[in-house]
Amino acid sequence: MPGTVADIVRDALITLRAIGRSETPSTSQMQRGRERLAALIEIWSLKGVFVRGRAVETFTLTETKNTYTWGVGGDWDSAKPIDIFTSFSTLGSDNRQVQELGAEAWSRIPTRQVVARPNFYWHEPGMPYDIMRFDCFPSDETITIVSSKALDTSQGLFDETGFFPGYDLALMWGLAVELAPEYGYPNGEMRVLGQTAKNHYRTLTAHNTRPGVLHVDPAITGARGRGRYDVRSGPGRR
Repeated sequence: MPGTVADIVRDALITLRAIGRSETPSTSQMQRGRERLAALIEIWSLKGVFVRGRAVETFTLTETKNTYTWGVGGDWDSAKPIDIFTSFSTLGSDNRQVQELGAEAWSRIPTRQVVARPNFYWHEPGMPYDIMRFDCFPSDETITIVSSKALDTSQGLFDETGFFPGYDLALMWGLAVELAPEYGYPNGEMRVLGQTAKNHYRTLTAHNTRPGVLHVDPAITGARGRGRYDVRSGPGRR
């Protein structure tokens, strides 16, 4: 499980020898650490370093709807996802995986106008909301979705978000540097602390920065399009 806000704050305080390895931060220590961590993430975003988190969320389903809006203020009132990793629906105590389909595959399956357990969904990004469509009217009570999201430190989800490997270490060392003066960390050790934080930050930006890539759904390019689309002659032609 990726490190959470609480994990990062606790590890930073242990690094500063502000608490022992078997101790738990006080409420005030945790709150201050959370505030400084949020500020650090905001600074990184200004530098163009994109921090995303791993969210596990459970949403309510109803037998009267097979389409849901996803976004702040929508049916599922939560920040929209960047990527969806997995999802499962729950009926009573029974969990069942629900698979994602792209537009082309979705167009080939019949939408069942009945109440049943869902097998598939189509996630359609949009503005102001994403759209989640199911292949039936779900009889299941909830759906749990694991996704990555742009980290918004102003939302309650911030405390529940897990950070991906590499991000948690870089953030922990960066937070330790931010908090060091408040805990009287020895000046003679600050250089090593700062250099360690800088090394983790450089590793993060070197290996976790991806170039922007435009992904085109196969429904647009066609099965034989091979990733090309000419507006004059159609998919796969030049």
